[in-house]
Amino acid sequence: MPTTNRYSGTCSVCGCTVAARKGLLESRGARPRKRHYVYCSACYDPQSHAQLSVTVIGDQTYTRNAAGRCIDAPCCGCCTI
Repeated sequence: MPTTNRYSGTCSVCGCTVAARKGLLESRGARPRKRHYVYCSACYDPQSHAQLSVTVIGDQTYTRNAAGRCIDAPCCGCCTI
């Protein structure tokens, strides 16, 4: 169950800066490997749990929103290929 983020961070989907208490924080996994994901209000979709798709071609790494292109694409950089 996501909660409001206490500290500022970077959105796990689009990479934008999320101010403190302006986004959602989701924790997954168990200690000691528990991971925390911050989502801006535009990127969090409780139905799809959108995540990044990472593709490596040669020495280049490309990221894409796994839920598809957002309305602001390509401005936020979540779909670099």
